[in-house]
Amino acid sequence: MDTTFRPREPYRAKSEIVTVTAAIPTLTANTTTTVHVPTPARRSFLLSASIQCSTIPADADGAITATVKRYDVSGAAAVSMSSALDCEALVALTATRFTMLSGSTRIKAREDTLRVDFVNDSAAIDTQFANGFVVLELALLD
Repeated sequence: MDTTFRPREPYRAKSEIVTVTAAIPTLTANTTTTVHVPTPARRSFLLSASIQCSTIPADADGAITATVKRYDVSGAAAVSMSSALDCEALVALTATRFTMLSGSTRIKAREDTLRVDFVNDSAAIDTQFANGFVVLELALLD
């Protein structure tokens, strides 16, 4: 009887888990601020994404949302990997997970890059993030 352990995709016996982070800069009102997250130039699967900060952003006359995306080089387009997260609903000093989309949208090709788009739709942001970070966890597939 063969008792060899064979995990299913994306978890293979040779998979490594990598955690990468990026600081959240000062956001600009009524625009999209893109945070590029450095990742290995390897095929990988986005396991999870979270955001954390010591001061929660606030905007009385609009909303601040964040979405994890990958830039698909072969299709020359940004592809959403998560649902939009309401940044004003965060809890200070607590990691909040993004709701990830399913399927192949979470697979990053070697040449693709990952980013988080922060969208604001108001005239002014009342309170900015303080000590804000985005954390991505990737399973390397090759």
